[in-house]
Amino acid sequence: LVGAFEGAKRQLQCAALARNMADSGGSDLLTPRQLECLQWVQCGKSSRDIGSILKISRRTVESHIRTACERLRVRTRPQAVSVAIQLGLLSPRPLC
Repeated sequence: LVGAFEGAKRQLQCAALARNMADSGGSDLLTPRQLECLQWVQCGKSSRDIGSILKISRRTVESHIRTACERLRVRTRPQAVSVAIQLGLLSPRPLC
């Protein structure tokens, strides 16, 4: 029952985010860098790995991911990837 509730809650949140994206044109939900970080998270990379790949600090990566989570209204990195996929911001197939 709890799982079903959480699933329904997530669907409602995605619907609300999708409406917000449609109202704003969708371009300002996540920055290109936040999406890039989430793409690497989707590939299973750590913040340190992502920082090395993007030539930025681990802390900057963590900041991008934290802000993406806030904007997507989730708490964890996997949740952020999942919602970004549901919203069509990320491909369901990782690019790695």
